[in-house]
Amino acid sequence: MFEQKKYTHINKPKQIKMRIGYISPDFRKHVMFNFYHSILKYYDKNKFEVICYSINEPDENTFYLKGLVDKWVDISNLSYQDSAEIIYKDEIDILV
Repeated sequence: MFEQKKYTHINKPKQIKMRIGYISPDFRKHVMFNFYHSILKYYDKNKFEVICYSINEPDENTFYLKGLVDKWVDISNLSYQDSAEIIYKDEIDILV
């Protein structure tokens, strides 16, 4: 059994925008596309910074969604620990 790294979340000064991260294997042609499309297209870019963490093979819908957000990270080939490290370093306020 391996030991997992524990992350400490310290109260830091707030960024100007709240950072919201979405992690999914369904940023592609999938029933969830309609759900993600509305959220990612219409969020208030003055108040929020959106980062998507993709766990799927890209298709045309993936590339479309990628153009709607502030940052896109493909974590499909990473371990859980490496993915967690990236998300932690991005200082996400809310992860969905």
